[in-house]
Amino acid sequence: MSLGQSVKYYREQWRPERGFHRWKRGELSALPIYLKYEARIRGLMAVLSLGLRVLTLVEFVVRRELRQREEKLPGLYEGNPKRATDRPTTERLFRAFEGISLYRSQVSGQVTYQLSPLTDLRQRILGLMLLPADLYARLVPSAGFADTS
Repeated sequence: MSLGQSVKYYREQWRPERGFHRWKRGELSALPIYLKYEARIRGLMAVLSLGLRVLTLVEFVVRRELRQREEKLPGLYEGNPKRATDRPTTERLFRAFEGISLYRSQVSGQVTYQLSPLTDLRQRILGLMLLPADLYARLVPSAGFADTS
C-alpha cells in the first residue's frame, strides 16, 4: 500500500473517541453532572447515548450520499460560503438550520401559521439525509388543524 493510500485509509477510519469528545465538551456534554441519584445518572446517559447515535447516523448517511454522488457540500462555513466539504459534521449540518421561525397568528378566531422558507442549502441537506421532500412543509398544521392553545 502506498503512503497516500495509507493516509487516506487512516483518515477515513471510524473514530470512537469523537463520540467521547461530544460527551465531554461537545453538543451532548455530560459534564458536569449534578445529579444525586444513580438511576437519574443512568437515565441521562441513556438519553445522551441515543443522541450520540443520532448524530453519528446523520453524519454517516450524509457523508455516504456525498461520496456516492461524488459531490461536496458548500455553504456550511460561516464567512466562507464557497468552501465545500465531503465530510461535514452533524453539528455543522444542524447549524445550517438555525434561524428558522414558525409564526402563529389568530385573527377573528382563525389561526394561521407561517414557516420560514427553506434555503437551497437546507433543502439539499434534507435530501442528503434521505428525508422526504415535503417533511418541512408538514411541520405547519393544515387548515383543518384544531389549535388548542
